[in-house]
Parts: sequence; C-alpha cells; structure tokens
Amino acid sequence: MPSPYLSFIESRPLPESGTDAATWEKFYTTEHLPDFVNSGLATRAAFYRETFDYASAPPPEKRPPRNYLALYETDLEELLKSKILAEGGVRAGSHLFPNKFDTFDNGEFHARNYRLVQDFDPKGWGNKPAPFIAVVEMDPTADAEADFDKWYREEHLPLLGELPLYRRGARYVLGPKTPTSTVDGAEPARYLAVHQCDSPRTWECPAGEAANSTPWALKHFTESNVFVARGWELVHAVDGGQGTS
Repeated sequence: MPSPYLSFIESRPLPESGTDAATWEKFYTTEHLPDFVNSGLATRAAFYRETFDYASAPPPEKRPPRNYLALYETDLEELLKSKILAEGGVRAGSHLFPNKFDTFDNGEFHARNYRLVQDFDPKGWGNKPAPFIAVVEMDPTADAEADFDKWYREEHLPLLGELPLYRRGARYVLGPKTPTSTVDGAEPARYLAVHQCDSPRTWECPAGEAANSTPWALKHFTESNVFVARGWELVHAVDGGQGTS
C-alpha cells in the first residue's frame, strides 16, 4: 500500500545553467532520489520523463515546460519542511552540474503536497512501479465532490481494473501549499489520480473507451473545473534504498 502522503515535484533543467537532460536524469537517479529514501524522508521514490506516445497527447505548442516528475511517497505531510531536509539530509547540489553546484541554480520546480484518499490494487501488484503512469488532475465542484468520490470508487476504478495493461491506481487530495505550488498564478486541481500501467496506450482498447464514456464518467469529465491528463514513463525508482528500475 502507498504511504499516507505524496510529494509531487515537476522539474526541468534550466537551459541557461548549462545542465542538459542527460545530466539532470543522472543527478536524479544516482543522487537525488537515493538521498531522499536513504535519509528516511521518503519510503519510496520514482522519477519519470513525460511521454506523448498516446492518441490523445497534446500537440507540442500545448505541452508544459517541466517534462520531468518525481514522486516521493512519505509519512510526512509536508516533506519539504522536514527537519531532515533542513539539517542537510539531502545534498543541496551536485558536482555533476557543469557550472553552479546548487540544485536550484540548475532547475525549475513545481512542488505539491498530497494526502492519500484511495489505494486500488485489484491485481495485487503491490508497490512495484509500472513502466508508465497516467496522472489525472480533476477539480469537481463543491456540490459534486461526494458523487465524484463515489464514481471513482464504485465505477471508474473497477472499470479501469479490467483493462489488460492497467495495474493499479492511487487517488490523492491536495495538501498544504508549497512556495511553488501555483503555476502562472493558478492553484492546482484538488484531486490527483496516479494510474500505474504497462503502456501509454493502455486506454486504447474497447474497455478503455468504455470506462471513459459512461454517463457517470462524462458528467464528471465535463463538469470538473479542471481536467488535466499527462503521461509519464519511468526512468528510475528507489524503494527502501534499493534501485528497482
């Protein structure tokens, strides 16, 4: 079962820093993720690169600039405010960076805190990370929130569980703000779903189309204040200090 909280951090290397994508990935996979897990800040962590290898992917001009995602499962409601982090439990930078040492001189970040609402694992995959995740952000209206939760529990996730390439899902609600939780002045959606799958084309089958086209599903897709779906391919994962992928 996932840990009770999730730290969700999108990032990209800053072009003016001289740090390229390959260096950014090496920094995360060999230093940053292991630091978070080995220090006890996170129970497990995974690093992803955005992918657009699916039918409904946005065109290039509509793709967000931060194309990397780190997910840290944790027992801490506000991981980035932890004492361990404040006392240097995670390296502040890296000698992998070509010019400046400090991490914040080399990257741009967007961080959010979430609390676990539901774990859905009908096939018993456990905590092993899948090669792909679909991350869906939704913000139901206040009067639809209870029905939104009921729809996910009673219809949507059970239908997704029937997809051949679907492994498991976890749902979260937004937690305390971080200094970088807003994007262009806009607050993030209140609810987040992380769907673990074998392929970015998991939904491209009759069962996938059916799951997304029921009257109940269409009601929430169309009435939600926010609907954002993005696909991410696994680069590396760490669980209990051991690399798993």
